Amino acid sequence: MVGAIGRKTAVANNDQIVEGITAGVTVANDGVIAAIYALLNAVEDKDMSISIGDDVIGRSYDRYNRSRGVRVNNGAFSNAY
Repeated sequence: MVGAIGRKTAVANNDQIVEGITAGVTVANDGVIAAIYALLNAVEDKDMSISIGDDVIGRSYDRYNRSRGVRVNNGAFSNAY
């Protein structure tokens, strides 16, 4: 291949072309991999715990029961659908 590097004419054989492309791709991939590791570390460090109080659960249970309407059967199979 004949081309220019800056303002000078340059000649490169196939191995040099492949080596140059490989080096460029390696540099680009290193940046992507570093970003992925940084993101994973940020996710691992994040507190993902959830705390729900009894009053929140109780209000949710009451809303659920109201949405189901009046229950006719209160026997052993009252929760069967």
